[in-house]
Amino acid sequence: MNPRVYDEKKYDSAIVSYKRVLILNPNNIEALTALGYVYQLTNEYDSSIISYKQALQINPYSPPIFYNLGLAYVHQQKYASAYTAFTEAIRINPEYAEAHYLLGCLYSLQHDKDNALVEYKKLQPLDENMAKKLLDIINAK
Repeated sequence: MNPRVYDEKKYDSAIVSYKRVLILNPNNIEALTALGYVYQLTNEYDSSIISYKQALQINPYSPPIFYNLGLAYVHQQKYASAYTAFTEAIRINPEYAEAHYLLGCLYSLQHDKDNALVEYKKLQPLDENMAKKLLDIINAK
């Protein structure tokens, strides 16, 4: 997909294009993942979740798909589901800094400072700047 589609916010066009690809090849993981992403950009989180789950049926070992699924759940305030998705992304790739960061944010949001600090400590060697941002969030609570 042309990156200009995102830059120019031609999301409807992108959705139509990805759906056309999926008609021809329902197992096209790139199209499913991109469709999920566009749905997130348009705040269509239920559709986003469906796309990501379909992509995970094809490739259940993709940390970025689990991460994006977790983001969609966060937007819906389905924190238990987001926790599960971020944890799975980390299980597959323990060095997935973004997933540690958002998991730490989730813990902090739920006033679980101890587990938030555990994620902070895991994040420190992976991305110092992201770790500092997480610590600031934890300390602001």
